[in-house]
Amino acid sequence: MSYIDLEKSLKEPFVAFSISKKVGNAVERNLLRRRLRAIAYANKNSLELGAYLIWAEKNIKSFSYSELEQLYKKIINSLMKME
Repeated sequence: MSYIDLEKSLKEPFVAFSISKKVGNAVERNLLRRRLRAIAYANKNSLELGAYLIWAEKNIKSFSYSELEQLYKKIINSLMKME
């Protein structure tokens, strides 16, 4: 086993996504993951330095790209208010 001290190694915000198998098959999960990564990259300036884990639940596969982007922004805005 090994580990990385994220506090010392981060130069920009790090966002990871956990997509449950309940979301769908591998093709559906990977499509969702690619969309979420693109949204995170486009909105990376709205995050403070840190590591973030966002997980997707079963009903998310019916969301369009614009709905995913709105949901992502809502989640990030609530996170930034907490800090």
